[in-house]
Amino acid sequence: MVKVFKVFLNASRDIIICFAYLPPEVSSSYNHKRFKGIELLEHFIFELGVNFSEVDFIIMGDLNARTSNQNDYIDEPSNIPSLSDYDDILSSSLPPRQS
Repeated sequence: MVKVFKVFLNASRDIIICFAYLPPEVSSSYNHKRFKGIELLEHFIFELGVNFSEVDFIIMGDLNARTSNQNDYIDEPSNIPSLSDYDDILSSSLPPRQS
């Protein structure tokens, strides 16, 4: 968890960034003594809201999204462009980096 102060972002509120990992449901580490994976995250979010009501939150990470009976992958990535769509960018010569 990282707190980013509003003055750094010229924002109206501070931001807390949380990095989370939820193991897959079939993982032995998914079952916690007190909570299951998603319940633990829900409890954490609730506690953040209670204890840090004056800040905004960003939660990111590998949450192993639950998709019910839907595929958790794309069969045909028709909306993903191919690299050839970016030939003009990839073939352009950039000046050497100056550090």
